[in-house]
Amino acid sequence: MHLNASPYLLHAVIDNGIALVTSAINGRCNLMTASFFAESSQIPVLVRVAIAPSCLTHVLIVRTSWFGLSLLSKGQEELAFYCGSISGREVSKLQRLGLRYHLGTHGVPLLP
Repeated sequence: MHLNASPYLLHAVIDNGIALVTSAINGRCNLMTASFFAESSQIPVLVRVAIAPSCLTHVLIVRTSWFGLSLLSKGQEELAFYCGSISGREVSKLQRLGLRYHLGTHGVPLLP
């Protein structure tokens, strides 16, 4: 898969964990690459992510209050680059990539 990755992804200086943030509303699902996420609390379980307000993912999460977080492993770099280089406003990333998922209790796509 050949991509024109965003400058942010190409020039990242910290080799950190990378995840995909999943979100959805009314059956419209989206994926976004996230390089900043952290556990805020164990009881109750709270996870935080940094998402720019201009992103479709931000809009979907604000409207529903729910998101999924799937950590990527070595060998999934192209998946991270793809999901971080194209907007969900332009294409359904889940469909384009043919990723398996199931909808969680709150309608958010969860990746195995």
